[in-house]
Amino acid sequence: MSLPDFICIGAQKAGTTWLYHMLKQNPSIWLPPVKEIHYFDSGRLLPSRKIDKKEIYIKQYKRTANLLKRTKLDEYKIDLEYYASLITDDILTQAWYRRVFEHPHRVGRVAGEITPAYLDMNKNQVLRATTLLSEAKFIALIRDPLYRLASQTRMLAKTLRTKNLTDQDWRLILEKLERNPRGRYQDSIALWNKSAGEARMLYLPFAMIKKDPKTVLAKVESFIGAEPFDHYAAVDERKNVSVELEIPDWLMAKLIEQAEPAKAFIINQFGQEFYDLTK
Repeated sequence: MSLPDFICIGAQKAGTTWLYHMLKQNPSIWLPPVKEIHYFDSGRLLPSRKIDKKEIYIKQYKRTANLLKRTKLDEYKIDLEYYASLITDDILTQAWYRRVFEHPHRVGRVAGEITPAYLDMNKNQVLRATTLLSEAKFIALIRDPLYRLASQTRMLAKTLRTKNLTDQDWRLILEKLERNPRGRYQDSIALWNKSAGEARMLYLPFAMIKKDPKTVLAKVESFIGAEPFDHYAAVDERKNVSVELEIPDWLMAKLIEQAEPAKAFIINQFGQEFYDLTK
């Protein structure tokens, strides 16, 4: 019981934040209070990132302690004990990961997590996930490779905290994209299908979130075995939208080149109609 029943594994910049906020509203589904757990890819995290992850739970603990002090509600006492169990020194171990799913409110509900970096894990990391979670289901939201890559590029540009980016700034962003490539569907989908088995995988095209969000949610509910829910709020509200910076032509040409193999794979694997719905 102390492991998730499903994971949304990605892709980055493909609607995973929207899905997290939607599924948290369904009374039959339980998700951790922090969206991205990063357990299975924790070996790739820098020590500073691991410290940052712990700080997130420390902030949640302090916030809950203040709420408990003001209200005396048992609800916050339960949450306080939960966060205390997650800010120990064994963060990101398997024992810690199991504690993430030991919140009392998880009982009797379908539990999952959403970490978009999982889609692009290596063979050993994927095998580790599919072996430990031998009966879990896995969901991937698939966005057009070029659109996804452009959105990731703008997200990285935003971290530079300036509107007047130079060619050198854009080159640094390109280097980051090349060092840590995401959305290589031609590699990742084959790897997940082989490791988990296609029956445990659900692939959904990104544009369906905008065109028919209720159908997307219904497909997810059915796939993970959750109860249908008819009262999702803000289904049309976009989450975590990248700033609309204009990408230089020279860089866009490189992004198009990088995206082409993944685009060809999607069309070959899922068909043209599916691909058209990824934009």
